Parts: sequence; structure tokens; C-alpha cells
Amino acid sequence: MIKILRNVFVLFFVGVVNFSFSQKLYVWCPTYLPEIELENDILNGSKIDVIIKDTRITTKKSKIKCLSESIQTSIIELIALNFPKSQVQLIDESKMDKSTARIIIMIEMNNYNSHFSSPLWYGQTGFDVKIINRFLPDNQTKSKDIYWIAREQNTLGTNSGKIALQNSFEMAANDLIRFIYEISNLIN
Repeated sequence: MIKILRNVFVLFFVGVVNFSFSQKLYVWCPTYLPEIELENDILNGSKIDVIIKDTRITTKKSKIKCLSESIQTSIIELIALNFPKSQVQLIDESKMDKSTARIIIMIEMNNYNSHFSSPLWYGQTGFDVKIINRFLPDNQTKSKDIYWIAREQNTLGTNSGKIALQNSFEMAANDLIRFIYEISNLIN
């Protein structure tokens, strides 16, 4: 009997520790791409090459409802939406040296997920962004870390998680577009 109780206690303890220290992460595709109000399309007609690396770390418990390629496509569409007169294309990092683009935007997507911690859902979006100006001496580079967390009450279950993730994505998207705009003002 003591062995059975001890085994039950050990299993219970292992289960509690495992549950406490492993977080289930959820990933959904962005549902809306914000159009940021800019003074003008300063990159009018410019060619913009974008390199996106997905460096996120997920766990076995993660619920991935949106592939990395879909998130990358959303980021490209976001840039094209906000700089409509520019030619925006996604390129592989190995082709960067052959690029003829006026600017190259390198985005490292290091965080894009939602998780639940009672009673709130937390959505997190993080990008490390580097913009290379190919037409100034020494290929001048500007960098920025963009990271946003949004919180949402758990009134709608996992839909609250989707809302929190979407809100954090929109805030990060706003920062990304404004950073590109700010750097493009320095270029011209």
C-alpha cells in the first residue's frame, strides 16, 4: 500500500511540475493587416527586397495553426500595402549580394505566439529589423528591436488568445512600417 501511495505521489508531483513549467503556445495567422497613415510614399517606385528569418522556439505542446510561410507572406503584404508604389519582394538570404534593390530589409521573427496564464491571454510579437541602404557609402545599416505584448481577458476562450496575438501583431506592424518610413526619409 505504501508503494502504491508513493508511486501515486511521485506521478502527481511529476505531473504538477511538468504542467507548471511547460507552456502551451498558440500560433494563428494574422487576420488583418493594418494600413498605417503615412505622409507620403517616399519609396515611390523603389525596389525593396525583404529577407525574413523565423527564429522562434516552439515546444511540443505548441498549437501551430499558421505556418511560418503564411506569417512571412503577411509581413510582405503588410509592407506592400503601406508602400503601394514600391516593388516589394521576398528573397532568400543567399541572394542578398546579388540584389539590386535600393534597400534591403532583414527581419528576424523571434516571437509570434499567444499563451494563457489565468485569467489572461498574452499575445507576443517580436521582430529584430535591420535596414540596409545600398545607395549610400558603406551600405549604411539601421537596426531596431520591435517587441509588443498584448493582453486580453479570457472571456472567449482561445478566441481571446487570437485577439491578443492579433493586437500584438498590429502594434509591431505599426512600429515596423514607421521604422521603414523613418529610414526611407533618411535615404532620400
